Formats: sequence, structure tokens, C-alpha cells
Amino acid sequence: MICLLALLAGSSTASAAAPAGLPSWLVQAAGRSAAALSDGSMPTTIAYVAPLSRFPRVILTGSFTCGACSHGPSGAAAPTGTVAEIRFDGKTHLSRDFALCKSRGQCDASLCSFGACTRAQDILDAAFEAFDVHLRGIPGDPDPFTRRPGTFSCHIHYPTREMRYIPGACTTALRLLGAHAAELNLSERWQPREFEHGRWVLLPIGTHSWRLLVTDDGWRVAISSSGDPAPQLPEGSRR
Repeated sequence: MICLLALLAGSSTASAAAPAGLPSWLVQAAGRSAAALSDGSMPTTIAYVAPLSRFPRVILTGSFTCGACSHGPSGAAAPTGTVAEIRFDGKTHLSRDFALCKSRGQCDASLCSFGACTRAQDILDAAFEAFDVHLRGIPGDPDPFTRRPGTFSCHIHYPTREMRYIPGACTTALRLLGAHAAELNLSERWQPREFEHGRWVLLPIGTHSWRLLVTDDGWRVAISSSGDPAPQLPEGSRR
């Protein structure tokens, strides 16, 4: 973790030289965030977590008021805190998650959608973004998987039949491969049926899996697939 000290007073803008190795866009984004949030009553410390990763985080410590945050009924006081944590997307440079808290522990525990922004969460987000790009151009909703590890009931949509889907079971399984890589397996299982001679006939159960290998920094994702032809893919597609 790399720390800077930005002295903020009133409406002044945070300014601090970026240490070697810090992306300039991230330093600028952190400075803008600190200037926007600080109430000017004390200096703001800026800390960077995994600044070169796909999802770097910025931790601001000081005295903050978030006038742009939603805060309930009209007339309610704007949220305040002494720690603000922001998670950015290193590809788009946009903020992805934000928390304003009374302590670093509170922000760490609630920053991401499903709780803490752990190594596993960063890998899941990087893998699913790559998976969405991999399936881009397929009609309908070709991704039936949940962003949380586990097996859940799912609807696997057909690409050429609007509003048609087949029920199935979809599994998201994450495995860390040492300190520098991880494997995400996305598997779907379904039982198709056909209408023959006036009745529905169940066909053999089908399975299809995608394997995503993700580097620990989240920047590189390799995708392969195997199994029966996936219902949501156009006929002949090998995605």
C-alpha cells in the first residue's frame, strides 16, 4: 500500500507528486475525489491499494461530507465520515464502488456488492467482464451465471427464439491457483425436451462449461469451453 498526504483547505484542489509506479490517472482521480469530499477541517491522507491491478483502490482518511450521495428524505443531512474508499476500473478509469465510513474496517467490509473487495471478488469481476466480451453479439441474454460462487437455478435463453428459455442449473466455481492466478469454471446443466406424437419427450441431459484462467492482477483472461452445444449459442458457434 502506497500513501500520500494531500493538504486540503476549503475548496482547494489536492495536489501531490505521484510516487514512481503509480498511474497518473489514478493519482488525479484520487486527488479529485479527496477535494470533492473533504470539508477542509484537516489534512487528507491518500493511500493506494494494488494500484497497477485491474481494480485498484484508493483509501482517503480525513474529514468528509458527501453532498452528492443519496441521503434519504429531503432535508436530511448529507453523509459524513472519516474514511472514504473508492474502487476503480483500471480499463475505463471510472469509479466502480464507493463507501464512506467511520473506520477503514467498515469500508473494507462493505465496499463491493457482496461485501468485502477481496482478491476473489477482483478475480470474479475481471473474469465476468471478459466473459461478457466473449459472448458479445449473441442475441438475448447469453450469460445465465450468478456473480457469486455456488449452484443456482437459471434460465438459459435461446438466441433465435425471443422470450424462450430452458430451465437449468448453473454453477460458478472459483479456484485460486497459488499467488498469481485463478481458475473460474462456469458450468450449465439442462434437460431439453421435444413435443412428439402429442406429448413432451425428455431428451438426454446436456452440460456445457467455460474455463477462465485469470492472472492475479486481473488484466489477462484466457477462455476455453467444452461439452454439449450450449443452448444460448448460435448453431455451430464454438465460443
